[in-house]
Amino acid sequence: MKFKKKLFKHGGSQAVVIPSELVKYFPTHNVVIRFQMSEDNNPVITIHPSTEPDTIEKDPLFAVFMEALYKHAMENPDMLSDGSEIYNDEVKKLLEGVDDDEEE
Repeated sequence: MKFKKKLFKHGGSQAVVIPSELVKYFPTHNVVIRFQMSEDNNPVITIHPSTEPDTIEKDPLFAVFMEALYKHAMENPDMLSDGSEIYNDEVKKLLEGVDDDEEE
């Protein structure tokens, strides 16, 4: 399919409406927009669905990673320590301004 669309102002940027005939095939609402110059020096823009997870928790390897951490902790409890022992001033400064509220 090929569609001819016109860019329009959207804030300080330009936007384009992607036809619903195309969007229905997208497995996600997140897209990757790629810009490159062709061999004949013309701009080429491609838009395709993002294959990256929205959050780290949705990454299939996240569950594997967490399981490995859990298993290691259960097999080596002597290596666990109180977080307050390592939560020093340097870490506090690094995390300054970071919202730790899980609720959104």
